[in-house]
Amino acid sequence: MKHFAFVAGQISEWSGKILSFIAVFVIGAISYEVFARYVFNSPTLWAHETMTYLCGIYYIVGGAYTLYLRKHVSVDIFYRRFSRRIKAVVDLVTFPLFFVYIGVLLWTGSVLGWESFTIRETTGSAWNPALYPVKLMLPVGALLILIQGLAKFICDLNIATTTKKHEH
Repeated sequence: MKHFAFVAGQISEWSGKILSFIAVFVIGAISYEVFARYVFNSPTLWAHETMTYLCGIYYIVGGAYTLYLRKHVSVDIFYRRFSRRIKAVVDLVTFPLFFVYIGVLLWTGSVLGWESFTIRETTGSAWNPALYPVKLMLPVGALLILIQGLAKFICDLNIATTTKKHEH
């Protein structure tokens, strides 16, 4: 089980670092749009759509890396005061909610992605780029988050069962 958690962490770290290069393209598209709009008074449609779709991919596929780093937003007014063991127990108790959410995201994303792929869906805008590659990233991202979530569950279970009550 610890090996699974290690491999999941490696996959999350690898995918997050590879994905980070998308940010370069997003910055390029935004910079181009700002320059075209304010210097030449000639805004573009493609730059806005490119930025929107790349950010969508970035957010969903980057979720596993964010979970790996434990950087998701949390309400930690009480949580931060808990010992490591109690934090693990709280995370174990809330895991079913995570599992249901990611399960629905994976299932629905797969259906939407597949339907989009089979009809070769496009945006319908004047530029009209393919939309299905973006929609296919939804189940990919959900699967990566699920794998990392299972790894976190394993780690939390280990902490909850092996850490002494008084350890922080």
